[in-house]
Amino acid sequence: MNNLKIIRKGFAVAFTYLVLSVLPGCVDIRPEGITDDPVELDEVISSLNNIVDGLVQLVQIVNKETTVELFTLQHKDGKESYMFGMEDGRVLSLFSSISSSHYKIPEISIGEDSGDYYWILNGDWIKSQDLQKVRVLGWESKPVFFKTGNNIYYSLGSETRTVLVEGSNSNNVIVAKIDYDQRRNCLLLKLSDTVTFELSLRDQTSLLKQDVQNEVYYKDVFLDAGAGLTSRKTLYAAQTLGLSLEGISFSRNAEIPEEVELQHSIIAGSEEDENGRLLYPDGQPRYKLLFVNGGSSTTHGKSLGEEGLLRMREFVANGGSYVGTCAGAFFASSGYDSHEDYPAYLHLWPGILNHTGITNGSTDMTIEDNSPLLDYYSFGGDGIVINVRHNKGGYPVSLPNGTEVLARYYCPDVKTVHKQPSIWSYKANLLSGRVIMEGSHPEEVGQGERLDLTSAMMLYAMDGRGLVSVKGFLKNGEKRVMDRMSSDNQPEFARIGDMQCHHFAVYIPRDAKNIMFEVEGSDNSNMILRLDHKSYAFPKTAEFVSEKTGNKQCLFFPSFYEGVTYVSVQCTTSVVVEETEYGQYYSEQTEVLNGFPYYVKVSWEE
Repeated sequence: MNNLKIIRKGFAVAFTYLVLSVLPGCVDIRPEGITDDPVELDEVISSLNNIVDGLVQLVQIVNKETTVELFTLQHKDGKESYMFGMEDGRVLSLFSSISSSHYKIPEISIGEDSGDYYWILNGDWIKSQDLQKVRVLGWESKPVFFKTGNNIYYSLGSETRTVLVEGSNSNNVIVAKIDYDQRRNCLLLKLSDTVTFELSLRDQTSLLKQDVQNEVYYKDVFLDAGAGLTSRKTLYAAQTLGLSLEGISFSRNAEIPEEVELQHSIIAGSEEDENGRLLYPDGQPRYKLLFVNGGSSTTHGKSLGEEGLLRMREFVANGGSYVGTCAGAFFASSGYDSHEDYPAYLHLWPGILNHTGITNGSTDMTIEDNSPLLDYYSFGGDGIVINVRHNKGGYPVSLPNGTEVLARYYCPDVKTVHKQPSIWSYKANLLSGRVIMEGSHPEEVGQGERLDLTSAMMLYAMDGRGLVSVKGFLKNGEKRVMDRMSSDNQPEFARIGDMQCHHFAVYIPRDAKNIMFEVEGSDNSNMILRLDHKSYAFPKTAEFVSEKTGNKQCLFFPSFYEGVTYVSVQCTTSVVVEETEYGQYYSEQTEVLNGFPYYVKVSWEE
C-alpha cells in the first residue's frame, strides 16, 4: 500500500470538509465557514468552495501516489477532526460538515468511473453543456459556488450553465469515519457507505529535520594503538585541538594472550559492557572519531577477531568517523596488493591498496586545489607539506565511486608512487561517519605543517560524522519505557549510556493545554530533560531545560507550541577513569556502560 486511492466506486462524499494547504509541516488548517449554528450564507458558500478545492487536491494526491506520514485525531467542543500530513509536506484536514437550519446545502462529491474521477452534485453526475460528465482533473473547470440574494448557485466557470439551489429549512450533518487497518498499516477513510479512501502510513520521522549532525558524545577521540600497532597513548593533534581522548596501547606482539584478551573486552565487549567502549547500548558511537595507528594492519585485524571488527564497522556505520594512517589506512580498506577481499580488514572503503615499496623514508605531499583540508589550514599558502615520514604505506589501486582525493604524493624519484593519492576520504551515506585514509605518518610530529595536516584530517573526519535521529514519536499520556539491553537488538527502546542523549519527537495539537514532559531514570542515574520546537534539543541550543540533580525531571506548560517538539534525554552519570599502562581503567558506576533504564512521557489535556 504505497498510495492513497479510492478502492470502491460510489457517490456522496457528502458535506465533509477536505482542505489542503501547502505548508512545510503538519498543522491544523481549518476551512472558513466552520462556526456554530446558525451558519450565514457567506460561510456556507465559502465552505462549499473549500470542499471543491480539497477534493481537487485529494485526486491530485491519488495521481501522485503520495503517502501519509502523520495522522492525528483531535477533539474540540464535542466534535472530531482528522489531520493527515502528506510526504510532500502538504496537510489534509478532514472535518465534520456544518449544519444550518436556514439553507439546504448542496451535496458536492466525487465518484469514480472507468478509472477516472468525476464531479457529483446532489447524487447526480455534473454534466457539461454537451452532456459529458465533468472530470475532477482535466480541461473542464471545477464547480464554483456563489450566492444571489438568499439562494446558492453553482457554475462550471467558463460555461454559462448554472443550477439554482433554493434556500429552505434543512439540517445536514454527516461525519466521516476513520478506521485503521493494522494488517495493511493503512487508514480507511469512509466518507459514505459506498466511498472509501485508503491512505497508507509511513514513519513520522520524515517530518523532522533531516540534516542535523549528532553533537553529544562521551569523548571526542578513541586512539587504537592495539595489538600489532605502534604503541602510542596520545596524539599531538588531539592535544593541539583540545580534544578529549582515550584509547588502548599494547605491545606490537600480538602473541601475548593477556593483552589480546583485554583488548577484546575493551573493543568487542564483555559482560560488564556488552557493546564495548566504542558503542553505546543502542549501537550509536560513544566517540566522535576512531583514530587507528600505524603498524601491522593484518596482525591487528586478526587480533581483534570478528566481534571486534564488527564493533568498529558498527561505529562508522552508525555515525562515528575514522582516520587511519599507514596501517590504519590499509585496515579501513577491503584488501591489499593481491588480497582483494581480506577478511581481517574493516571494509569501510570499497577499494584496495598497493604498497608503495618505500621503507623508512619520507615523501612530500601536495594538497589538491579544491581539497577540504584547505578549509582548516593554509599549509604555508603553497599547498605543499614536506618530509612526511613513510614506511611501507600504500596508495589506492583505483578510486571507487564516492572516493575523494585530498592530497597526493610528490616523489619524482619513485615514478610508481609520484602523484598517487596520499590522503583520500569516503563517506558511505548521510548516517555513516567519514573515513579518511593516509599512507604516511604526519601524526608523529608535534609542530608545523605536518601537525596541521593531521589536525585537518581529524577535523574534516569529525565534520563528516553521521546525522542524529529520533527513537520515535511520543504519544499523549503514554510512557515510553527505555529498558532494552544491547543484546536485545531493539535500539529504539535501548537503555541510555554515559553522557549520551536520546532524542524523541512529539506532535502537540493546537488546543493542547497543561502539557507535562517527564523523565524518570533508575535511582543511581542523573538525568537531564531538554525541549526545542525548532530542532533537536542539544545542550547548547535547547529552549527549555530541566537539570536539577537526580533521576527525575519535568517541565510543565499551560500551553505550548503547536506542531512537532523535539525532546532529548541525557544521562550525565559516568564512569571514573584511571590511567594505566594500556589505556584507561573504568571504576564506579560501571553499570552505565550497559545503560540505565528510564521512561519518558508527555501528556496534555484537550
